[in-house]
Amino acid sequence: MSHLEFLDLRSNQLEGTLPELTWPKLIVLSLSDNKNIEGTIPGSFSFLSELRTIALSRNSLKGNIDALSFLHNLEYVFLEHNSFTGIVDNEFMAKMSNLRHLDLGHNRFESSGLPVHLLKHPSLQRLDLDNNRLGGFLPIDISVNTILQHLNLGHNLFQGTIPEILGFELQSLKYLDVSGNWLEGFVPSSLAYLPALTSLHVGDNSYEVATIPSWITTMTGLQELTMDRSHLIGTISPELFSNLRHLKYIDLSTNELDGSIPGTIGESQVLEYLLLQKNQLTGRLPPSMALLSDLSVLLIQDNNLEGQVCAVTMSDNNIAADCEEVDCPCCKKCCTDGNSCSVDELVEGIEDKHSEKFYVKPGTPWDFRVPGRN
Repeated sequence: MSHLEFLDLRSNQLEGTLPELTWPKLIVLSLSDNKNIEGTIPGSFSFLSELRTIALSRNSLKGNIDALSFLHNLEYVFLEHNSFTGIVDNEFMAKMSNLRHLDLGHNRFESSGLPVHLLKHPSLQRLDLDNNRLGGFLPIDISVNTILQHLNLGHNLFQGTIPEILGFELQSLKYLDVSGNWLEGFVPSSLAYLPALTSLHVGDNSYEVATIPSWITTMTGLQELTMDRSHLIGTISPELFSNLRHLKYIDLSTNELDGSIPGTIGESQVLEYLLLQKNQLTGRLPPSMALLSDLSVLLIQDNNLEGQVCAVTMSDNNIAADCEEVDCPCCKKCCTDGNSCSVDELVEGIEDKHSEKFYVKPGTPWDFRVPGRN
């Protein structure tokens, strides 16, 4: 086994602890999606000097990941959905200059701020630190970064404001998620200057009361927008839908938005998920919603809307509405005034939709195929 280069045992039913490995030529190690692999990362992993990809996600592993800090050739690290611990500080993976993709989401890492070196990394394209216990403030001393494309800091304990500099320096960013933190103030307008941004998730924070920012309607490339639980008031601008014609997913739920759903909604013809529940919206459902042929989830309960839902949507969609106020024989969940109306089963998998992970992709360094053997 001393010549082994690729070991791919992902998506099986392996259990037990990780073995001590001393294979000096190992390049790819994938044990993800076994769920019952437990224990810690053995110290012997620090000698796997040729390792470029390690995938241990979705298991029952715990403890620190210190052994990986010696692996300076690592490019792809997938450790999400475990119980790993450690402090994300200024020394955290600071010597791993070849990293391209680092996913530590859904673990128990802690911090007193996001180390700025992770946002200045020379090769890191994707950084996932969501669903940990990271706290403190987001850094403001960021320099121009044209490499980072995906930044997920959602569902942590970050506080303070979203630094305006993010919109000026992270010039290649396509995906930004800071939702589910303790962030305050306002969502900065500088984010409109991110030319490649297609996914913006900033909801579920402690912002000041405000209307939906008008600058968002200038981000014509947006495909995903979440501003749920953001203390939003006022109306939904018609330009939100007439300008953002590539929107596939929008969540403005659990705010205090009023007025009607704009008739321009029909111009967002690729819309798949429309989440407007728990607001103060009024008026009739616009007939133009019938143009949303790709719509698969519509949540409009806990508003004061009127009209016939089934006349403006496809009958096989996942729909929840106030059935005392709108006519909805096709609804899969009918809510009534004063009823909390859990709709979890309708949106199961929506979060995973934004966090799919692909470990094997032809043409990339973590492709498990060995030339000449497949």
